[in-house]
Amino acid sequence: MRTLARVAGLAEAAVNRVAWLLSAIAAVAVAVIVLILVFSSVQRYVLTQPIPVTEELAALLFVTLAFFSIAEGFTSNRQIRIQMVWRKLPLALQGWAMIVGHVVTLTVVHIANERRRFLTEPDKYLLVEQADDIVRAKAEGKLAIGFHFQGTNPLAGKLNLVELFYRLGVRHMLLAYNQKNLIGDGCHERTDGGLSRLGMALIEEMNRVGMIVDCTHTGRQTTMEAMELSTAPCIFSHSAARALKDHERNISDDQIKACAATGGVIGINGVGMFLADNDASPEHLADHLDYMANLVGVEHLALGLDLVYYMDSMLARWSANPDRYPKGYPPPPWNFFQPEDLPRLVEVLLARGYGERDIKGILGENFLRVARAVWK
Repeated sequence: MRTLARVAGLAEAAVNRVAWLLSAIAAVAVAVIVLILVFSSVQRYVLTQPIPVTEELAALLFVTLAFFSIAEGFTSNRQIRIQMVWRKLPLALQGWAMIVGHVVTLTVVHIANERRRFLTEPDKYLLVEQADDIVRAKAEGKLAIGFHFQGTNPLAGKLNLVELFYRLGVRHMLLAYNQKNLIGDGCHERTDGGLSRLGMALIEEMNRVGMIVDCTHTGRQTTMEAMELSTAPCIFSHSAARALKDHERNISDDQIKACAATGGVIGINGVGMFLADNDASPEHLADHLDYMANLVGVEHLALGLDLVYYMDSMLARWSANPDRYPKGYPPPPWNFFQPEDLPRLVEVLLARGYGERDIKGILGENFLRVARAVWK
C-alpha cells in the first residue's frame, strides 16, 4: 500500500509539474503574441503618419526587433547580428534608430574619410566649397568633387545637422529615397501625403544654410509642397519625364513646371528603364530633353546620368530591399547611359536644332547657375 501511495504521489507531482510547465509556455506564448500585435500596430501607424517618432520609441522597437531576430535564429556566437535587425527596421523609423546605432557619427566619419582621400590627390581632384571651384577645376583639368545625400535619414530628425553637413561639403539633399521617412513620402510609397511639419522646417533650414532642395526619388505631393515653400531654386537632380515613360520614379508635367518656376533645373536621368524600354541611348535621352524643353525651356535642363558602376553591390541592395525597389525594377545589372556617349549626345542635339549656348547649359552651366544662386 505504501508503494502504491508513493507511486501515486510521484505521479501527482509529475502531473503538477507538467501542468505548471504548460501554463508557463502558454503565458510566454501569449506575451509574445501581444508583443507582436503591439509592434505590428505601431509599425502600421508610423508608416502611415508623417510625424516624428520619439527616440525612446525607436529604441524600444529596436530592442523588440532584436528579440524577434533572436527568436528567428539570427544569432552568431550568441551575439545579435545587428545588420539583420537593421534591415527589419521600418524606413520611417530609421532616422531615429540611427541615433541608437551611431549612424550620424558614422556618416560624419565616412565624409571625413572621403574628404581626406580626395585632398591627398590635389593633382586630380578639387573639393567644391563654392561655385567658382567648379570653374577652376575645369580650367585646371581636375575633377570637381561635391557630396549629396540620397534622402534625409542622415539627419536623424535633427535640423541643426543641416549646417554641419553643409560645412562638410554636402551641397544638395534628396528629401526622401523612394519610401516614406520623417520628412515626407517617397515616389514609391502607397500614400502621397506631402511634407510633415518637420519637413516644412527642413526646407526653411536648407534655404537658410544654402543647401539645394533636391526632389528626386520623392513623392509628388511632397515635392510640390517643398517647391512651393522653398525661397530658393529647387532641382530634380536625376529624373525623367513620366509622360514619355510611365514609371513611378519619373516626374509629371506639373512637377517639371513647378521646378522651373522656382528657377531650378531638372537633370535628365540616364537609366534605361526610366528613359524607354531599358534603352539608354543618346536618342532616348534627347527625347526627354526635347519634351521638357518644349514644356519649360532648355534653361531648366541638365544631365543627371545616375551612373552606377558597382553593380554587384547594387544587386545586393536590390535583393535585400524589395520594398525600396518595387515594380518597374528588373534585377540588376541595369542599362545606363555611359559618359563615353556624351559626344554622340551632343551630335544628336545639334542635329535637332539646339544651339551652342543651349548645349553648354545642358552639359553643366544650368546646374552651375543654380549653385551660384543657392550656395552660401
